[in-house]
Amino acid sequence: MDGWESAKDVADLQFLFKSTPPPIVKPEPLQGLVEVANDEPKSSKKEKSNIWGYIAFVILISCGIAIFTYQQIRITELEDTLTEQKDSLKDVQRVAEDRRTEIDEMKQEEVMRQKEEHRISVEKQIGELNAQLQAEQIKLEKINGFQLLRSSEEKEQQVTAQQNIINSLEQKIEALKQEKAGSE
Repeated sequence: MDGWESAKDVADLQFLFKSTPPPIVKPEPLQGLVEVANDEPKSSKKEKSNIWGYIAFVILISCGIAIFTYQQIRITELEDTLTEQKDSLKDVQRVAEDRRTEIDEMKQEEVMRQKEEHRISVEKQIGELNAQLQAEQIKLEKINGFQLLRSSEEKEQQVTAQQNIINSLEQKIEALKQEKAGSE
C-alpha cells in the first residue's frame, strides 16, 4: 500500500533486528597433548619436514632415472627390431632378385631351345626338300632321255612342268635357308 515502510525502519520493531551473537568461548587445550607437543623441540619438527622433502626428492629423481632408463632400453629394443627387419627385407630382396635372375635365365634358355628346335626343323625341311629335289631332277633326266611314244611338244611340256617343280623346290629351299640365317 501507499504508506508502507520497511519493518526495520519502524521504531517499535527495531528490537527484532538487533541481536547480538553469543559470546565466543575459547576452548581450553587438552593438557596432555599440549605438554607432549611442547616437549618436542621445534628444530626436530623442521628436521622431520626436511627429511620428508629429501625423501620425496630422491623418489622423484629415482623415478625419473627409472623412466629414462626404461625409455633408453625401449629405444634400443626398437632400433634392434628395426635393424633386424631391414636385414630381413634385404634378404627378401636378395632372394627376389635371385629368383628374377633365375626366371630371366630360364626365359633365355627357353628362347634358345625354341630357336634350336626351329633351326633343326628348318634343317629337316631343307633336307626333305633336297631329297625331293634330287628325285625330281632324276625324273627330269628320265623325261629328257625317254623319247618313245610322244611328240617333241609333249616332251617339251613334260620337261617344262618338271622344271617348274624343280624351280619351286629350289625357291622353297632358298627361303628356308634365308629363314635359318635370319633366326641365328
